Parts: sequence; C-alpha cells; structure tokens
Amino acid sequence: MRAYLFSVIAVVASVPVGMLGFVQAGHWADVDLATTDRVALALERLLGNQIALEIEGHAKSVEVLAAQLGAPGSLEPDRLRTLMRNHIATHPEQSGAMVVDPDGVALGNVFASGQWTRTNLNYADRPYFQRVRATKATVISPEVILGRLTGVPNIHVASPVRDESGKLLAVAISPVDLGQSSAKARAVAAGLPDGRVVVVDAEGHLIGDSADATPRLRDVSGRPLFAVVRGEPEVRFGADEHGRPMRATVVRVELGDLGWRVVAMRPLSSIQSHRTQVWSETLAVVALALLAALIISAGGATWLSRPVRALADVAAAVEGGDYSRLPESGRGDPAEVAHLTSVVGSMIRSLRGQAEVLEALVADRTIELKKANEDLQGALHDLQHKERRIQEDIAQARLFQESILPVLPLSSRLNLCAGYFPMEQVGGDIYDACEIAPGRFRFFVADAIGHGVQASMRTIVLKAEYDRLKSAHSEPSATLEALNGRLIKLFPRNEVLCTACCFDIQLTSDGAQLRYANAGHVPLLLFRNGRYQPVHGDGPLLGGAANTWRRTLTLQVRSGETVVATTDGLLEQQNDVREMFETVALPTLDLSGCESAAAAMGAVLEALHRFRGPCPLTDDLLILAIRVV
Repeated sequence: MRAYLFSVIAVVASVPVGMLGFVQAGHWADVDLATTDRVALALERLLGNQIALEIEGHAKSVEVLAAQLGAPGSLEPDRLRTLMRNHIATHPEQSGAMVVDPDGVALGNVFASGQWTRTNLNYADRPYFQRVRATKATVISPEVILGRLTGVPNIHVASPVRDESGKLLAVAISPVDLGQSSAKARAVAAGLPDGRVVVVDAEGHLIGDSADATPRLRDVSGRPLFAVVRGEPEVRFGADEHGRPMRATVVRVELGDLGWRVVAMRPLSSIQSHRTQVWSETLAVVALALLAALIISAGGATWLSRPVRALADVAAAVEGGDYSRLPESGRGDPAEVAHLTSVVGSMIRSLRGQAEVLEALVADRTIELKKANEDLQGALHDLQHKERRIQEDIAQARLFQESILPVLPLSSRLNLCAGYFPMEQVGGDIYDACEIAPGRFRFFVADAIGHGVQASMRTIVLKAEYDRLKSAHSEPSATLEALNGRLIKLFPRNEVLCTACCFDIQLTSDGAQLRYANAGHVPLLLFRNGRYQPVHGDGPLLGGAANTWRRTLTLQVRSGETVVATTDGLLEQQNDVREMFETVALPTLDLSGCESAAAAMGAVLEALHRFRGPCPLTDDLLILAIRVV
C-alpha cells in the first residue's frame, strides 16, 4: 500500500509538470522568434525613415540654394562662390556643391573644404541632369556611386535654378555623403542578437553594412535575400553574399521611387542555437519542478524500505556517470519494487551500451576530422599555387603592355619624353607617337575606364585599332571619329569606353602648328614662358555612341615651349586635405628652367610627389612631354 501511494503521488505531481514544460518550451521559443522579428521590423523602419528624412532634408537644402541663385536672375561668379560656400558651411554632410549651365557645363564647384574652382566639366550626360532638364523639378538620383574625391558612397541631388519668369538659368547639384550609413546600420544592429543590418540601393549594391565599416559598393543583386520589396515588409529565408543561410526581414525606404530597402538578418544557426537555449532553460526549470515533485513524494514515503533507497543509490551513481552498479531486489521486497528494480537495471544496461557506442563514434569522428584537416591543408597549398600563377600572369601582362608602347620618333626640332606609371602592375592608360609625314608628328593619348587587368585588356584593343587608322586620315578629329566607329562596331555594348585625345604637331620655320581633337579627355597643358595654359576642346567619349567631332582646334607653339599630354591620374590626384593637383599645385608649376622634355617631365613628377606627400596614387598616371626646339 505504501509503495502504491508513493507511485500515485509521484505520477500525479510529475506528469502534468513535465507535459506543461515541454509544451511551454516550444511556445516560448516561437514567441521569442516572433518578438525578434517585430523588433527587427521596428528598427528597420526607424533606419529607413531616418534615411528618407535625411535625403529629403538634403533635397530641400539644394532647392533653397537653387532659389537663392535664381532670385536676382544673375549667376555672377563672385555671388555664386559666396552662396555655394555658405551652403557647404551650413550642410557639411554634403561632400560638395556645383552649379552647371543649361547645357551641362560647370559654372563653379565648391568642395567640402570650402575650396572654389571652375572645372568646366560637362554634366550633360548625367542622368540626374537630364531628368531635371526634362521635369523642371528637383531630382534625387537613385544611383549610388563611390565618390571620386571622397571615396565614400554618395548620391546626387539636383534642383533647377529659374529666374522670375520661370526660365531655366542653371542646375544646382550636390553630392550627399552616405558614409555614415554603416554606422547607422550598426546602431540598429545593436538591438538584434547576432544580427546584421544592411541598406541596399535600387541596383542591388550594399551602401551601408553594420558588419563592414569601410564604405564600398558590393553587388548583391544576384541574391534573392536582398531583392526589391514591392509592398508590405517581408520575412525571407536565403543565403547572404557569403553563402550563409539567413532569416531576414525586409522593408522598403519610403522615399518616392528611390527603390532602396533595409534588410535585417540573423544566421539560421544563431536562431537555432538561441531556440535550443530557450528549450534548455525551460527544460531546466521543468527538471527543477520535477525534482521538487519527487522530493515531495519522497517526503510522504520516507517510510519505504531498503529497496527504494538502493534504487536511489544506483540512480545517483548513474547520474554521476557510473554505469557499473546495478540495482538488486531482496527476497522479501514487494512485487512492484522488484519489477521497478528490474526495469531500472535494464535501463542502466541500455545506457552503458549507448555510452560505449558514443565513445566509438567520437573516435571515428576524430579520425574524420584529422583527414578533413589534411584535405584543407592540401586545398590551401593549391590556392597558394594558383595565386602565384596569377601573379606571374599579371607580371607577363605588364611586360606585354610595356612592349606595345611605341618607340618615340627622333627629330632635331622636337624633343620627346614619356612616362607611364600604372596604379597596379598593369593599367588603363596608353599613348602613341609617330611621324605620319615629313615634319608632321601625330600623338594619341587614351584612358580606358577602370583599373588593373581589365583596363589593360581594353588598352591592347584600343592600341591595335588605333594603329590600323592612325595614318589613314589627315585630321585628328577624323581619326577619332573613325576610331570611335570601329570600336562601336566591334563592341556595341560599350566594352571599350574611354577618354582620348589626338593631336598633330606640324613643324614650321618659327616653331610648330598644333592641331587638336578631344574625346572627353583632360586638357593638354601648354607651358608658355614657364607657366601652363590649358588647351581643351569638347568631344564625346570613345566607344559610347556614334558621334561627329567638331573641327580640329588649331594653335601655334613657339620654339622653346613645351606641350604636356597627360591623363586624369595627374590632374585629379589629391593630397591629405583632399585638394586636387590641378587646382592647387599646377598653377604654381614653372618649367621655364627646363631645357628638355625629360627635364620638364621630371619637374612635373617632382611637383606631383611633393604635392601628394604620403597619399598614394589614386589612378593610373601617364605623362607625354613634347618640347619644340
């Protein structure tokens, strides 16, 4: 009777607690996951609204600048400079401001430092400029790019400048620095355990990442996890750009048709680990409750005899990992206790067998891990070998690129010197010099879009096609037009897009005549009396679309003067305060003491290195110096 009472008390007290514990463990795990999703959505909406409000604020600030510029209907340079500097001082989060005329030509630029300059760059081909011209309204460009000067992600806000009659006088443009997007994402991600928050632009680039402090536009458009969200926020499952399984919530940034979205994600492994932890903690509470129930039952059945105590001793040994002891029943024990003793003995023997199986599995797994480690070592060796092969191939590519550079022609009336300094082992700049007729020399300088190996491949194609045409036309403009047509025919998807210039130097009795045509390239530098004068002509990029070049620009070069053809790697080089060589150092450069082209090029390089100081080269650099004797 006593044994029966003990059994009834233990079952009645323990079974409901155990069942409730198992049910509640699953419920708490589901509630925890749903709560995390709601928190993630709230934080994403907060970040999205913050981004939208900030961009709208930038748009309003540019509209204010446009209204100030158009108030008197005059764009006098001093007034432009004052208003634009005041705008940058009031909005330091914007990395600059520029005003362009209705044809897209820059009237003035102010950098974040407050420096004013007139670059004469043409923005007519920029989508946001074209949209302002078409809509006569403020435009927020959805395209995010790495700033050429700041090196951080930015977008452009453009607003029309109109006079009192509504006539379009100009367009005010300001790039908005998105460099703090990652910091904002990190602040949001702090509210998510093991969470990561990213901001994705309309084209599928990461413009903010809580896991990456360095601003860079990584393309994740091929990953469904980061795809556009059309309506309500979504919960998604998929792999991130590193292939890791994720659970993510996605909301769109509510700002017109900008197409941005905020994605908050957690690794499925972390979610499962947290779910397991919730289960474990709940089951631990259940175990404590069960233990309490058993203690209560034992308190009511303390009068049970030795068999029960013996079973308890054996259970304690099993709990400590000792499976060697088996319970024994006495001759006078109740039948129920004898049966319980037999069952417990069977369970202990089963646990002993399982422990032995587990030990064998651990031993086998150790051997497998050792083999896997050896396989990884072999794979690492293969990767290192492939890396060496790649470096050797790049070195060969550099030698090949150097081999296609021309041997400079010799002339008693022209002194030539060239220097090519790629940012990496190979680069995207190329030049050519040849004598196409007695006393007439033709020069060609080009800068292919991009850097490294892909840009060097473009220069090889570009040089080969130019060599086919360089002597076939009498004018540099006709040469560029023919080369452009050839590139479009061979590469209709603009694979060989580049800037270039082509010019002829015809020796005369008192110096030389220079005939010049340009294809979106930086100006020639004519050093007259030691100081430079820019020589520039409008022209579209090569390899973009069919175009007709304007007539060739003609000017006289006197004996003793030097012409320097270069690429934007020289003019746009920055120093440690983000000043450009073209606007700060070049106006002070004096070549009056240089008696040869080599001396002139050396002076230019010395000025460049002195200007940039510890800052590295930010682009490929090519310098072609021509001195008329």
